[in-house]
Amino acid sequence: MKVKGKVRPEMFKIQAPIREGFVKVIAARFENEIVTRKEVENVNVDDGEVKSNAALDLAKIAVIDRHNRSGRIGLGFIKGAGRRLEPLHVA
Repeated sequence: MKVKGKVRPEMFKIQAPIREGFVKVIAARFENEIVTRKEVENVNVDDGEVKSNAALDLAKIAVIDRHNRSGRIGLGFIKGAGRRLEPLHVA
């Protein structure tokens, strides 16, 4: 996998069009280890960043392009994974 520069936590922030409040996001649904459909959720925005929401079982997910070696990182949300997805922290 090729990512431009060092991987940093700020690379995984999802910016919102507002500073504070709520926005609608589309989340992929996780069922039996397969992403099957999308759902729309209202999520909190804090200091311009869209946040995960454990109460809604909504987690952030990142997909890093490894096929074309572009280093692009796609960010989004996944719902329904529960405790199967433990948060990872970049040191």
